[in-house]
Amino acid sequence: MSAELRQAFDEAGVPRGYYNLYDRPLTDCTWAMWPDGDGWHVFYTERGIRHPEARFDDEADVCQQLWEWLAWARKPKG
Repeated sequence: MSAELRQAFDEAGVPRGYYNLYDRPLTDCTWAMWPDGDGWHVFYTERGIRHPEARFDDEADVCQQLWEWLAWARKPKG
């Protein structure tokens, strides 16, 4: 599922440094999805703090949430 999300981000022109699909260490100012036990978390990291953070049981749901948040964050403001 995360491979499909990465492909969608690539096709949409989202730089890979904007997000983390649990394939490298977490860094600041990054949207991320992260496995945790039997579920998934999606969040934005800033100064070591995760916010907003949401938890999902299903990987497809967390992928959808990350897509929506990142699409919102990239919209032109004004």
